[in-house]
Amino acid sequence: MRLDFRSERRGYTLELNEDLFGAFILRRHWYGLSNRRGGSKQQVFLSEADALGEVRRIVRTREKHGYTVPAITQKPGLSRRESPQKTEKIVY
Repeated sequence: MRLDFRSERRGYTLELNEDLFGAFILRRHWYGLSNRRGGSKQQVFLSEADALGEVRRIVRTREKHGYTVPAITQKPGLSRRESPQKTEKIVY
C-alpha cells in the first residue's frame, strides 16, 4: 500500500509492505517540493493490525497539518483529459 500526501510546500509518502518473514515494514519519506530537504524513517511491525493503526494515526496527523492526497492524474485506460481532477479523501 502506498499513500502520497502534499501540502503547499511539502510532500509525504507512506509505504506499507510485508517482508519475506511476515513482518510489516512501514516506510515514511518526507521532502520539500521546492528544495532538497527531507528524510525518511522505517518501522517494523509484527502484526498487520498494529501497522494499520500506525498508518491511520499518521494519516490523521498529515490531514491535521494541511496535507491532502493529490488528484489522480491518470488511470489505466483513460487519457489525461478524461481523468478525474478532484482531490480524494481517504477514509479508514
